[in-house]
Amino acid sequence: MKTPREKYLNDAHFKRLVDTMMNQIHNCNYTPSEIREASLLASIIHEEQTGHLTFKHHKEVMDFLDGKRK
Repeated sequence: MKTPREKYLNDAHFKRLVDTMMNQIHNCNYTPSEIREASLLASIIHEEQTGHLTFKHHKEVMDFLDGKRK
């Protein structure tokens, strides 16, 4: 399995995704934490929409994404 950096160096689609995210950070549109949250949420929404849930959503994670931080 390739590391994220190996994917970045060898996969044009992955590189474009990373570059887009980095540009959003550099342009001060999003913080690195917001990018991580958006990535996680996109994965969860995809799994919910396709019906292929591959992991259990822990209450703490779902509460965090819904803004119910403790």
